[in-house]
Amino acid sequence: MNSKKIICLVSVLALFCLAGLVFAQTVTLPDPLGGKSFKDVLTSVTNYASGLIATLAVIMIIISGIVYLTSGGGARMETAKKILVYAVAGIVIALAASGIVSTITSIIK
Repeated sequence: MNSKKIICLVSVLALFCLAGLVFAQTVTLPDPLGGKSFKDVLTSVTNYASGLIATLAVIMIIISGIVYLTSGGGARMETAKKILVYAVAGIVIALAASGIVSTITSIIK
């Protein structure tokens, strides 16, 4: 073995030996969830995110309509159609979010 490997091995062994000298103390940590369960936190985050996604999707549908009306045919009309498809997909995802979260929480239990 070369000297670097020996030094690394001795260092790691010394750290493991010193770990036994550390005495654990009882420390009371504050509850970051505020007494709520993981399911409650996940549900509230999902409700907030799905509301935000649905709001942005409705705004994108309005923008799609404006782009479609002002396109005059051609490439901008295709762009407006793509915006509309993605906005509808966003609404579907926002509506399905609560079902997805309830499935995940039932699996985690």
